[in-house]
Amino acid sequence: MTFITRNSFRFLFSLIVIISFQNSFAQDNPVISSDSLLHRISALEKRLEENKKLYVGGFIHVQWSTSPQAGVQRVGELPNSELNESTYNRIGVRRGRIITSYEDKGCMGFLQCDLTEKGVLLVDGFIHVREPWLKMFSLKGGLFSDPFGIEVPFATFNLESIEKSRIIKTLFPDDKDLGVVITFQPTVKSKLSGLKLETGFLTGNGLDKDADNHKDLIAHLTYAASAHKLNYSLGSSLYLGKVINHKGYYSMTGKQFVLATDTSRFANRIYYGLEGQVSRTWLLGKLILRSEYVFGVQSGTSAKSLSPGICNVVTGDTYQRPFAGGYIHLVQDILNTKHTLTLKYDWYDPNTRLCGDEIGTSAFSGAADVAYATWGLGYLFRMNDHVKLMAYYERVINETTHNLTGYNQDVKDDVLTLRMQYKF
Repeated sequence: MTFITRNSFRFLFSLIVIISFQNSFAQDNPVISSDSLLHRISALEKRLEENKKLYVGGFIHVQWSTSPQAGVQRVGELPNSELNESTYNRIGVRRGRIITSYEDKGCMGFLQCDLTEKGVLLVDGFIHVREPWLKMFSLKGGLFSDPFGIEVPFATFNLESIEKSRIIKTLFPDDKDLGVVITFQPTVKSKLSGLKLETGFLTGNGLDKDADNHKDLIAHLTYAASAHKLNYSLGSSLYLGKVINHKGYYSMTGKQFVLATDTSRFANRIYYGLEGQVSRTWLLGKLILRSEYVFGVQSGTSAKSLSPGICNVVTGDTYQRPFAGGYIHLVQDILNTKHTLTLKYDWYDPNTRLCGDEIGTSAFSGAADVAYATWGLGYLFRMNDHVKLMAYYERVINETTHNLTGYNQDVKDDVLTLRMQYKF
């Protein structure tokens, strides 16, 4: 097979253009020299090369969600009490992202905004710089995804489930944070190829502004490789953070919340994460299996264990709870078609010290201590490179206790969602 070099291609292309030009306009127009035409072609190529450095795109999620439980919502508003709505049935724009970036000489500027019927919000805004000598280190600063585990930094337009797991959305409700991260990632020719270490300092307030002098430490170590037709990766994560105590804070002593004698204005927010992912193409198509397990200490309020962020501002007493949870996610493409099936199980226990009827018996123990498990079953159809359709059903199971009103049995809060995605 004969390969045409870039210079040969340019020469042939220029020759064809010159001949065509001369044949068409020789009678009525002065002839342009080949040198002049080559100069114009080079200028056009240079301009095209410059345009490759600039990226403008985005994606839109439009969806309909329904649930028999009024407290479950992702788009629109809560059920209207004036209309006696006890269920949830809404259509809305879940995400409307505009993304722009410019990359040149190992440096990149990145901006992403979310535009929905609720307003406009900056969700990414950072500078990423790669060092040109060893080509193993990079520095990122600004607003970006938290480098913790698999799902937190996972691009939402690539999600095979309708949303990220409950534990991830509780610990990292905004998925983003302000800070700076240094990444060590050896090249493919290095003996350490496949290894990646991200370490940095974050404000810990999600999309909200920096509110104190304290900074949280985050670290994420992964190793990816291929063997026996398998692509796999293993990793671990660490988050050492604090939450401001606007008043007092309570911690678990045995099975009781006890007011801490420590006068510090900060409560602990400590996470440990383990992760793994494997993929392989077999008889039925590409198969992906990924899983994460996260445990540690979370500081929230008496009503919920959500981390601080733009959607959760802690102003009262702080409650420190030991927690654990994770997920197992199976994704199976159907042969070489555009169809995919996905099955997911995730669980989150916000207080591992209490279970069942122990919840609600002690002071300050309530709904924030109830554990949840969710089975998710989904179908994806990739119509083309731009359009993806998804149907996803979530079977939500809560821990029961006879000491809390409404939790003496499983709450009817399953969710059915139909989504259209357009990526441009």
